Amino acid sequence: MRRALPFALGTLTSVALLGFALRECLATVTGTSEHEPEWPGWQVDATRWSLLGLALVLGLVGSVLTLRFARALEGEGVLLGVPLLLGGLLLSAAPSQGLDAAVDQAGSFTAGAQAWKVEQQQYVAESRLRPVPVPMRNYPPAPADLSVYIPTAAELGPGWFDGQRPTVVGSRSGRSASSMFSQATRIPAGWSFDRLLLIRVRDYASPDEARTKSYVAPATGQTVTAHRVGGVTFELRSYPTVSQSVTATVLRGARLWTVHLSSGQPNEPLRAGELDQVLRVMAPRIAR
Repeated sequence: MRRALPFALGTLTSVALLGFALRECLATVTGTSEHEPEWPGWQVDATRWSLLGLALVLGLVGSVLTLRFARALEGEGVLLGVPLLLGGLLLSAAPSQGLDAAVDQAGSFTAGAQAWKVEQQQYVAESRLRPVPVPMRNYPPAPADLSVYIPTAAELGPGWFDGQRPTVVGSRSGRSASSMFSQATRIPAGWSFDRLLLIRVRDYASPDEARTKSYVAPATGQTVTAHRVGGVTFELRSYPTVSQSVTATVLRGARLWTVHLSSGQPNEPLRAGELDQVLRVMAPRIAR
């Protein structure tokens, strides 16, 4: 019994380490590993291969020592070897969790993880001053001749903030400039968003194309009225939906302006004159 115990422990340990190392090496090389680190980098690769190499060396050393114990057992080692081999293969899955944890820890030191930490710190600092704009990384720049029509948050009045970054973006389909603003108030838990404003200016090939592609026929429950502000007549469409909203559009030649204002709270109607405030800022730019 005393001679069999070192052999049993050595067999289980060496088979588990070798099985773990060989399986993980094969999965890493073939790209079939089930665990993908959140932040890849050279630190992750160095940690993974170092641990796999260590497991492989320890497994080989353990195998050599186990063979010496097997000689002392003579024929009994063969009888114990088969169940011990199966048990070691089953135990080979256990080190994988430790490897995954070590790889994730190494990922926290990569350039991507450090940049994310800095971004989070900047986010917290900025959120104390203003609502953090939504990043618009996948949008192309807006044409300069259309961007000039988009007002700034300061021009809209107090309580308005940039809702996106960059403030004005273009579109992959056609020439357009669009922006989003939010009206928010500071509360102890952060910010309370009251209104959402979407502004878009778009060029079409002709007035008929603008009417065909952008003018939607009134749906059930909508009201459509003419609304004149600052010498410009807008077509107003009110949507009495759960989130109250109204859209104002005006067509000049082949250029179409769309302003959409919606309340941020369910069942809360828009306040009187809210859209007028926005349109008064845009009307002089449209009229010129």
